[in-house]
Amino acid sequence: MVEPERHPMAAELIAAVGEVMLRWGRLEAEMMRRLEGSEHNLSPRAPTIQLWRVVSGQSGSDLAVWNEEIEWAAHVRNLLAHGFVGGVCEPIDGHPAVICRHPDGEHRRLTHDTLKVAAERLDLLQLRLRQETDALRRSPRKI
Repeated sequence: MVEPERHPMAAELIAAVGEVMLRWGRLEAEMMRRLEGSEHNLSPRAPTIQLWRVVSGQSGSDLAVWNEEIEWAAHVRNLLAHGFVGGVCEPIDGHPAVICRHPDGEHRRLTHDTLKVAAERLDLLQLRLRQETDALRRSPRKI
């Protein structure tokens, strides 16, 4: 693992990883809020992403339109949460990055810039999902 005192970029790299993870948490909370508004029996112990996949996979689910973006976000989060190997602050190409082991066994580099973009995308996704959820809750239910 990279130690912040060794390279000035290390602290920024660590912060970018933390930002992605925190924004994933906010997105996950919004996903759960949306799921709780559905008429499905949800297991309180199942991970939110699993619940989302089950509910959105059911025919007629309005959640399916979000699946591509949600799966992208889950992929980035899972690389960091389950595959983190280390960080490189002085790489040959000049782009500080974290190294993660992909489920296929290969290593993937997530550069500092990629992590910053991912955090922004997660934030925008969470905000858009919140707006739609709020709009649905305000609209009268059809009988």
